[in-house]
Amino acid sequence: MARRVLIYRQGSLGDTLVALPCFHLIEKAFPRAERRLLTNIPINGFVAPAEALLKPGGFIHGTIEYPIETRDPKALWSLWASIRAWRPDVLVYLVDQRRRSQVLRDAAFFRLCGIRRLIGVHLRTPSTPQSNPATGLWPSITEHLADGLRELGDARIGDETSWSLRLLDSEHQTAARALAPLGTDHPFVAFSIGTKWQPNDYGDGNWSAALAEIGRRFHSLGLVMIGAGNEVERSDAIAAHWPGPTVNLCGRLSPRESAAVLQRSQLFLGHDSGPMHLAASVGTRCVAVFSSRNLPGVWFPRGNGHRIFYRQIACAGCGLRVCVEQAKRCISSIPHGDVAEAAVGILSQTRIGLDLKRENHGQLDVGA
Repeated sequence: MARRVLIYRQGSLGDTLVALPCFHLIEKAFPRAERRLLTNIPINGFVAPAEALLKPGGFIHGTIEYPIETRDPKALWSLWASIRAWRPDVLVYLVDQRRRSQVLRDAAFFRLCGIRRLIGVHLRTPSTPQSNPATGLWPSITEHLADGLRELGDARIGDETSWSLRLLDSEHQTAARALAPLGTDHPFVAFSIGTKWQPNDYGDGNWSAALAEIGRRFHSLGLVMIGAGNEVERSDAIAAHWPGPTVNLCGRLSPRESAAVLQRSQLFLGHDSGPMHLAASVGTRCVAVFSSRNLPGVWFPRGNGHRIFYRQIACAGCGLRVCVEQAKRCISSIPHGDVAEAAVGILSQTRIGLDLKRENHGQLDVGA
């Protein structure tokens, strides 16, 4: 019977995408309610707002935004007043692991806003996550978020439909127009240098070398660059020696239009990033290079068939936003040749790989 539901989820593109099954579940639980997302204002103008991703698909009806990590009394008062004026009946608390003191603080704030029912606010001391002994992987953020909403039902994170963005025909049409310079149905690899944190950046030299090797093996393949507007020049410089046709779409498409482009791609190549999660959400296989600032598995792309490069060193799980002492040893120790070979292995199984084998009468090895 709830009329207004407030969903609390911070972060940027990737943080929103890993919670997609939860947004599907919330909509199913409250189909007649007005649903608004309480989220932080994007850190800078190049970070896609969550509303642009969720509202066109019908997951939310609007947002209430505030400065992240704010301690300004005026900003907090304004936020309290905005929530109180809207009068939500229910809060859905979609947060990553937090200390009990932080959860208590948040619960008190939302109670002061007049919200009576809090879903996902668990005041018990959380149990310490454990890695899977068979795989060495830790529970994903998606698993953690879905577990917090179990009173609403099963988020079905293994179901393809739970990851649907419900892309619109107009978004597919925009993607087709953006890809027109490649030619009709020309196969391509999607590439993005985007990543939020400095330790996750593999470096221009590594990417240039990996792309050169892939291009040498698949010289007619297209390359489409996805990302923010401030990544245009850097993306062009890294891809300067790509032998096939290229299209730089950085800053030209919305997140959902970018998803429509990624859905047509043979492969996504990039960092642990929002574009990587966007590719995985539409079922595109990823070759993704990770630092070890997070534990293995926590932020890996959903689905099967991906090639993940992750070096677990002694300081794994550091959570650093800038790595100086170790000079990004975890990610910088990953050979670019291994990354290229992984991409070649996946591409060899696609239409362009089979066509290339036929053209060369099976003489050219394009396998991994």
